[in-house]
Parts: sequence; C-alpha cells; structure tokens
Amino acid sequence: MIAGRKEIGGPHAAAPAEMEALRMRRLGRAWRALLMAAAAATIFLCVNQQFVLRFFVGFTPLNTEYYYALVLVTLPFVFVIFPGGPRARVDGVPWYDAVLFVVTVAAAAYLLAHIRSAAELGWEFGGAPANVVAAGFVMWALLMEGLRRTGGWGLMLSVLPFTLYPLFAGADWLGPLRGTQSSAAQASAVSTVIANSSVSYQATRSRRAACVPGKITNTNGSITSTSA
Repeated sequence: MIAGRKEIGGPHAAAPAEMEALRMRRLGRAWRALLMAAAAATIFLCVNQQFVLRFFVGFTPLNTEYYYALVLVTLPFVFVIFPGGPRARVDGVPWYDAVLFVVTVAAAAYLLAHIRSAAELGWEFGGAPANVVAAGFVMWALLMEGLRRTGGWGLMLSVLPFTLYPLFAGADWLGPLRGTQSSAAQASAVSTVIANSSVSYQATRSRRAACVPGKITNTNGSITSTSA
C-alpha cells in the first residue's frame, strides 16, 4: 500500500456507503410512494409484454407504445432521484427537478397517446402535427439529460452525435457514412414513431426488470404479437 493512498478493494468490491449517498437523493414519503407505484407499474408492463397478456382485455400495444409507457413510469424519476450536479441538494427534490418530473410525464403521456395514430398515418414520412414534433424535441432533450445524470457526460456525448446524425447525414465529408439528410422536424417525427430511437434505448436502460418485448407486426392494418 502506497503511503497517503487509501485502498477500497478490488474493481468488483462494493463502493463505500457514503459514495452512494452522494449520488442519490433521500426522498420524502410522497415521492417514495410514487416511486413504488411506478416500480410496480414497470414490472407489470414487462410481464404483460413478455407473456402477451394483452392487459387482460385483448389490447396489444405497439412496440413504441410499450417503450413510451416504460418511459412514462421510469424517466421522470431520474430527475427526482439523481441530482443534476455535484452542488445540487440531496436532502430533498428542488423545484426545478419537480418541474422536469412534470414535464417528462406530460411529454411521454402526450406522445404515448398519439403514437398509434403516428404509425397508422405514417407521420415519419411527413404530415406530423406541430405539437407532436415539439413534444419530440422536448423528449429528446429530457432523454439526453437523463442519460447525463445516470451515465455521465461520456455516455451522453457518445449517444448525442447519433441522435443529431440525420441533420447532417448528407454532408460530403462523411464519405461512405453519408445517408439521407432530414430536417429537424422530420427527424423528430421519425424518432417519435420508430422504436429503434433513443426512446427505446433509454427505456430499456432505465427499467430494472429483465424483460424482452414481444415483436409487433402491422400488416394490412392488423397487429399481431409474438414473443421475441
């Protein structure tokens, strides 16, 4: 052991308790109750999707509906549990994080309510309402901030260029990586509708239950579900 250096064990050793206390806030009774309800909802959503229970009423959600439902019950608590920076308070939820919680719930709920219409009407190809496009921009910003808080700047900056790629995909300097360039509004609409967006990535990363979503196939207006 080198003098002046404190060893805390191997790379797989548990971190000291005080380090965890600095990363997460101590929530009050109301926030804890909401968190437990959200955890129960997350488990139910995963079990329902994995075993194709169809919510016991014959309703089969689209993949994007499933992911937005997960975002709705998980992402808002990122801003409640994880402080925005090293100087942020950990003994309670500040007003700005409570506002982010409400905005996240509102944006996720709004997109969830419109995602089936988006899939049916092909909004990823054009015609998406301005409100949906704006909600997509809001969700993108919230997802990036959620990634920063949970994974650090490294993870956020690793994902960010891929979310912005459609805006400059046609640039000559990309060479063999060139693609079809899109406007900001079209990129927002595509990311809102397609499950392979940062929405599905963050939803999958946020959930704690091990669950593989069913595969949804939409053919001639019919929707079928098979286990992955």
